[in-house]
Amino acid sequence: MPHKFVVQCYEAHHLKGKAAVGDVVYLKSRPDLPMHVVFADPHCNRTAGHKATVKVRYLGPDMQPITAEFKAEELSL
Repeated sequence: MPHKFVVQCYEAHHLKGKAAVGDVVYLKSRPDLPMHVVFADPHCNRTAGHKATVKVRYLGPDMQPITAEFKAEELSL
């Protein structure tokens, strides 16, 4: 029986206060591209409707590091 991988949303991880620099995350639409967290916004005003943002770094197709910013709900562990 093959192992079933469970995709955990990074936003739930962020809400629990377990988000940290160096976490390996994946974009839900691109699970083949590993990205490393370089900054996880610890203060997010959820009562005002704001979403947590996470800055990540990954290697592009030309092997140059790319820094991007995503919402935590778009990422998974």
